[in-house]
Amino acid sequence: PGEYEADETCAGRSVIVQTLCNFFLTDAGRTYLSSVPERSFALPLDYESIRRPTAPSALQGIAAVIPATPEEALPCIGLAASRAAEQICEQIADGEPLPVTQDHRLWPRIYNFRPLVPLRSLKGNSVGRFVAVRGTVVRVSNIRQQVTAMQFECAKCGECFSRTFLDYK
Repeated sequence: PGEYEADETCAGRSVIVQTLCNFFLTDAGRTYLSSVPERSFALPLDYESIRRPTAPSALQGIAAVIPATPEEALPCIGLAASRAAEQICEQIADGEPLPVTQDHRLWPRIYNFRPLVPLRSLKGNSVGRFVAVRGTVVRVSNIRQQVTAMQFECAKCGECFSRTFLDYK
């Protein structure tokens, strides 16, 4: 049963990616692709405009899914846009492929997402959801690593042993 569910999920993502890719190959979709800044892999998407009733249906559908499951929707948008850009480049460059890799892939950047959530009202129910946060950064510090476990080797006998640290020290 677990494998079947994974296959079904992948099939659903595949349909979404193909639908979005077909959209990005249209004239309206190419407008979105042409808004990518030069030497950047960020695809700017105005959330307010893609959820309007006048927006293309492919974008309206994905806009409805972004708030609840961004970890599913955003990679699908990025992959579809990258594949469409790859096909467009192949047409322009006489068949020269533009490989879509993890490093050379368009990543959607959503702006104009509403509602804005004040930082102090951000709670646990926001985990896994797409939220727009408003706040002021008042202090910045370096990231300190928190050691949870470490392996040591004896200099005399060469024996290895592990130690866990409850208070990260």
